[in-house]
This record gives sequence, structure tokens and C-alpha cells, in this order.
Amino acid sequence: APLLNTGAGFSEMLARSGLLSPLAVQMARTGEQTGSLDTMMNKVADYLEGEADAKAHQVAVATGVLALLLAACVVAYIVISFYVGMFSSISQEGAQ
Repeated sequence: APLLNTGAGFSEMLARSGLLSPLAVQMARTGEQTGSLDTMMNKVADYLEGEADAKAHQVAVATGVLALLLAACVVAYIVISFYVGMFSSISQEGAQ
């Protein structure tokens, strides 16, 4: 609010806050200069929503891949344990 009281524009306040990306700040600045700030802020909101959706999708895919790798490691451990036990019993019988 102190920036607005000194006459700085809305987009300047957004830029200094560091909360939005430079692209979003530029979109706000364009809306401020053209008198269509409400329209541009709606576009910024749509852009940020798309970015959030993309990040959520990336996290979901990464989680699925990690779960698959974990399951593969568990299965590999079980299979290896089975064969190690089987071969050790065979080698013990052969030694007797």
C-alpha cells in the first residue's frame, strides 16, 4: 500500500512484490496502460491457472513413475530372495 500512496502504479507494486512472474507483471502493466486492467488480470489468472494445472500434472506423473519404480524394486527383491534361497539350498545339498 505505501507504493500506491506514493503514486506508483499497480503493476509497479506487483513487480516489486516478486509474487508474480515477469510475464504476469508485463500483462498487468499492459492492462494498466490500455485501461483494461480487469481484462488483463483475468488473463493473468487464466495463465497462472494453466501453469498450476501443468505443475499438478507433472507432480502426478512423477508420483506415478516413482510408485511404479518402488513396486518394481519390491518385486525384484522378492524374486532375487527366492532364487538366492533356492540356489543356496541346492548348493548345500550338493556339498553333502
